[in-house]
Amino acid sequence: MISATSISADDSKPLRIALVDDDIEDKVLVESTLRSIADFEYELIWISDTERADLLLLRAAPDVCLLDYWLGGSTGLDVMERLKIKELDFPVLLLTGTHDRAVDLEAMNRGVFDYLVKGEITPALLERSIRYALHRHQLEQQVRDLSLRDPLTGLSNRRFFEEALIYAAKRSARRDRSFHVIVIDVDQFKQINDKHGHAAGDQVLIEVGERLRRQVRATDVVARIGGDEFAVILEEGEQHLHLTEALDRMRNEMQFSLTLSDGGQPLAINVSIGLASSLQAEESPSGVVARADRAMYEAKRLRKIAS
Repeated sequence: MISATSISADDSKPLRIALVDDDIEDKVLVESTLRSIADFEYELIWISDTERADLLLLRAAPDVCLLDYWLGGSTGLDVMERLKIKELDFPVLLLTGTHDRAVDLEAMNRGVFDYLVKGEITPALLERSIRYALHRHQLEQQVRDLSLRDPLTGLSNRRFFEEALIYAAKRSARRDRSFHVIVIDVDQFKQINDKHGHAAGDQVLIEVGERLRRQVRATDVVARIGGDEFAVILEEGEQHLHLTEALDRMRNEMQFSLTLSDGGQPLAINVSIGLASSLQAEESPSGVVARADRAMYEAKRLRKIAS
């Protein structure tokens, strides 16, 4: 079923918003909220056949998708899995009836851009969430187009990292949760380049980048921000215990032996890692990165003392 509503004229074409929900009352609520957004022209596409939601979304080709969590005998996360297989290219916002920490984190793991509780959705909140999701999605498209991608590792570059950091800070402030920045630096990288050559150094950076990518969620940002320096943005305020465990796994993964392409002896690779969490509302996002950077250099200093 399809309904369309236009709010005020705009030079651009209406935003195509798909709503996947099998509840007519939820559909009416979303329509009412969208109608209350000023200066916002859109077309709402309602998909109530949740078993074929992925196929119908493929036909609809929306700009953004509002996806209900409870869908009869399945969940919106099941739909996300089917969307991933088809590689559909639009941001998804998950709608749910209650706060659920586990669902929130799992949704982010599956690639959902935001998580909204139905009883708390205001026109301003919905408009802002859609706008942020579209902006971040556009940034990710630019990464795929290489404009914001590090050409060596395929990770995000510093420019994308700085953009993503601003939006992570805004999202975290709105949700009253922390975000975390991890800074990673390859130990003795200059010596690796001097002794084995720049091709070997490139091989090390590529391997470090791939190992970092495997340690985080699809929605987390992994970037190469300098020569041998990497950074990760973790959103949604994971519990400290879980964050510590994730950091320990990362440290273990980042200590490895690498056989260079020249066929020589395996090279032992170590990194220094620093973590900082946003704690104060008045602290700038760059301040969080600076603290993570200082923690990384302190870890490097302690490693030198220990060796």
